[in-house]
Amino acid sequence: MVCAHMDSKYDTPAALDNAAGLALMIRTMDFLKDYELDYNIEFVPFNSEEYFGVTGELIYLDDCKQRGNTPDLVINMDSPGHIVKKISM
Repeated sequence: MVCAHMDSKYDTPAALDNAAGLALMIRTMDFLKDYELDYNIEFVPFNSEEYFGVTGELIYLDDCKQRGNTPDLVINMDSPGHIVKKISM
């Protein structure tokens, strides 16, 4: 699963958090569309990350669990290029 949140906080430079992450997710989708992969990749945009916690993500994962289809790997594209700590890289 590849995800990115679509919302931002008021009075902040939303280009980084998280228009950049959403654009990267969309570009990744576009890049991979011509490849036949041996596995499924779900691209999921989420909302409400900045103000209401991670409700969209939790609802999505709960739905996956109910369907018996939890992701093996999650790549969260949030503020790509923003380096605060070594773990950001």
